[in-house]
Amino acid sequence: MVPQSENKWLLTSDPGIIAQYGYDIYHYNSEGVYKEAQYTDYAGDDECHAEIQGNTFVPRPLAVYEDGRIAITFNFDTPPQEYVTGACASAGFEWQLSDLLYGWSAALSGSPQDTSGILTQADAGQLGAYSHTFTADTNPSPENRDHVQVTIDIICMKYDPNNSDAQATAYIQTACPWQQEH
Repeated sequence: MVPQSENKWLLTSDPGIIAQYGYDIYHYNSEGVYKEAQYTDYAGDDECHAEIQGNTFVPRPLAVYEDGRIAITFNFDTPPQEYVTGACASAGFEWQLSDLLYGWSAALSGSPQDTSGILTQADAGQLGAYSHTFTADTNPSPENRDHVQVTIDIICMKYDPNNSDAQATAYIQTACPWQQEH
């Protein structure tokens, strides 16, 4: 987090941006992985099955906290892609899609081209932690068959090399800067 003014903070995981302000990220890892999905469709007498897997990607969130709102936008070093393989009756198929990225965007902002969303004070479940799940139903033909959920968790951490936590991490959750009394 980089202070911008008294009540405005820049939240980013991009080491290049952080370095511009003279900060450093210790042991930062923001690798994202698309878990898995399965698809089954019955078209007439043919039963179609597909497995969907995704690539490993690195999200680069950039957020600004100002006056109780966190506006967050995601950029990607490598965009999320799905790899679909399957078969209908005796014919096999495979392809690569960007539907994952478009679905996330639609859930976050309502537009498949906009990777930004807003968190508010209502999303602050505990001191130093925000969480919000965005949802959307996409691909409405013939029905809303793609149910998308995007959960954004923002946790404010501080580096403490003397932390004796059982997991041996040097980071501990703390109040976000704007939640701290001055």
